[in-house]
Amino acid sequence: MHTTDTDTTDAAATDATGTQAAPADRHAFTPITTQEDLDKVIGARLAREREKYADYDDLKAAASKLADAEARLAQIDAQAALDKIRNDVAQEAGVPADLLRGSTKDELTAHASALAEALQARPSVPVIPTQGATPSVSDADSARRAFAQELFGSK
Repeated sequence: MHTTDTDTTDAAATDATGTQAAPADRHAFTPITTQEDLDKVIGARLAREREKYADYDDLKAAASKLADAEARLAQIDAQAALDKIRNDVAQEAGVPADLLRGSTKDELTAHASALAEALQARPSVPVIPTQGATPSVSDADSARRAFAQELFGSK
């Protein structure tokens, strides 16, 4: 009986050594001896690297779109700020905002003051001294009208 226990222990030790030896053999270095083997190893490595950067073009396009959107947003913000300054200057000067030209507050203020002077220098509507008055008919005019009606017929 004692012999049987030893055989079982030796078999277990052999199995344990066999399972430990298998992973070591799997990771063991095998030298590359042919060009085909080298090409396979390099091809596999290149494929792994290409797989890492497979979505690079998509990310690059998305980054480009984001940069364009940020530039457009900055342009819209700048235009909104300029419109606010233009409206403030126009209100202060008493001129229409859409007539003001310039890209800075100083330019807009200078143009607004020039426009205000030009608009105040002349009246906004021409003055007609007899506006609203009806013409008066004199006796001579009524006699001429009567003669014309007799000559050309009665209306």
